Amino acid sequence: MNHFTKKIRSKFPNRSFSDELGLAPRDPEPAKRWLAFLRNYREAIAAMDFFTVPTIAFGVLYCFFVISHDRRRILHVNVTKHPTNMA
Repeated sequence: MNHFTKKIRSKFPNRSFSDELGLAPRDPEPAKRWLAFLRNYREAIAAMDFFTVPTIAFGVLYCFFVISHDRRRILHVNVTKHPTNMA
């Protein structure tokens, strides 16, 4: 136990350390509902990400990525040097 922890525990001997820091365990019910939602609708849920990748020549590639949650299947991938170029 370090000096800081001893100091905190001496000030609040009857309360738990996690309660004092606001880290008390939360109600698990919302997490269960969220997990049930994801399981029930995973066929209809897709995740998208737009990110950049630096190149060896100090350039930047722009990537767009879409994945389906039901089978973790890639639905769409696109990589370009110029994301605003229509040609």
